[in-house]
Amino acid sequence: MSTSSAPECVPLTPTEIEIKGVHPAAEMYGLDTASEKFKALEADIAAYGQREPILATPSGLIIDGRHRLRACEGLGITPKIEVFEGDDDDIYNLVISKNSHRRDLNEAQQAAAATKFANYKQGYTKSDGDNDLTQTEAGKRFGISDRSVRAGVAIRKVGADDVLDLMRDGLVSIATAKKLAELPEAKRRALGEEVRAGNKDVGKRIAAAYDEATEQDREKARAARMERLAKTAARNGKVLNDAPVDPEVLPSAWEMLLAPLAKIDEVSRAHPLSEAQRLKVLAMITAADAAFRKAAEDKTEEAA
Repeated sequence: MSTSSAPECVPLTPTEIEIKGVHPAAEMYGLDTASEKFKALEADIAAYGQREPILATPSGLIIDGRHRLRACEGLGITPKIEVFEGDDDDIYNLVISKNSHRRDLNEAQQAAAATKFANYKQGYTKSDGDNDLTQTEAGKRFGISDRSVRAGVAIRKVGADDVLDLMRDGLVSIATAKKLAELPEAKRRALGEEVRAGNKDVGKRIAAAYDEATEQDREKARAARMERLAKTAARNGKVLNDAPVDPEVLPSAWEMLLAPLAKIDEVSRAHPLSEAQRLKVLAMITAADAAFRKAAEDKTEEAA
């Protein structure tokens, strides 16, 4: 990210610029017009006028001051606007500088913003004017921990942008966001809507759904692991059947087959499988054992 000094703002009268939208940099942070803080801002502007101008690009995109604009619109006051003459790098630097140490923004909100920049691995050489940062740099730039940035990046990587939006708007903690992001999309979005609706106990339901999904994932992982072990056993049996084996080597070859089978037994005793999974693995083990026994018998006959 460039560290060049920001250009000066050029004041414009309200009639000289039309607000046409919001710059992506401003959208890194949430817009909350229902909070007590917004009501206080609106009351202050009503009593004393708009003291701090709204910043916009020459093309009419708001950079800073969305809440002030909403307050002015609600009060029927013509907003004071200044144009910011800078490129995107300058704009992002300005927005981050204005927001990175705001006391009213929590760790999750800052992490959601930092996630947009944490795109480089440590030690990567960036070009001049490049906005992307390493996770460590992003943490320092936004005043949060590396761990929080990593959590945001992980959520982004699984495609749960709706969860990042909840973080940005200050509606969920990082811990809750991580659990929510791991849920199936339909369930995740349904619970996300409950969060936005302010439903009570939704945090507990997110935790319960996560625990249930996590246990299902663990069962799938155990089944996949045992299936791999069974395939190894079957492959070992086939190798013994296809290749010449000295009878004196058969005991060690038998141990080669037994190794994955013993591991399967160990895993299944610690974490019981469903009946369907158990039958599937058992069939593979039986096939591997039969292949080995046939190989052993054939090699013994050949030796005789």
